[in-house]
Amino acid sequence: GYPPQFVFRNNVMATFNILQAATDYEIKNVVIAGSLSALGLAYKTHPIQLDYLPIDERHPVVAQDAYGISKIVDEDVALGFSRRNPDMSILNLRLPLLAKPGAIQEQLRNQTPGHINSGELVLWSYLDVRDAATVVRQSLEYNTPGHEILYVNAPETYMSTPTIDLVEQYFPN
Repeated sequence: GYPPQFVFRNNVMATFNILQAATDYEIKNVVIAGSLSALGLAYKTHPIQLDYLPIDERHPVVAQDAYGISKIVDEDVALGFSRRNPDMSILNLRLPLLAKPGAIQEQLRNQTPGHINSGELVLWSYLDVRDAATVVRQSLEYNTPGHEILYVNAPETYMSTPTIDLVEQYFPN
């Protein structure tokens, strides 16, 4: 609900400030909350063709909106800080929708088509908040220098329909 320039500036400056503070205080392990929205599907204004499925970290990110673009810029900022601080470990976690325990399937199955949280716009992915907390803790314990980007999601989608059927319907190419 915020203007695009506010969303972009807020996200990018928050990431820069965290990484600058980590640099100033010689903190070696940093985790950045990225987003599946960097991929570009969630807030697209024009059609996006995925190059392949399943998605991995090598897939091009083609966001068209302020939020998704800010998450791509956050990743570039983190890469710059990793060059500046070669001993620092920075993990960008491309998180999907986060959900309370047991709530996601029912909540998202009932979304109206085209809603930001509806199926194909998020590739039917989610992550339980408890698992998100675990992955952040584990990421802070990871101390391999450099910058890495990781998609993090539940091992299954929130749909009861087989994923291959969903892909054939929504991504036939």
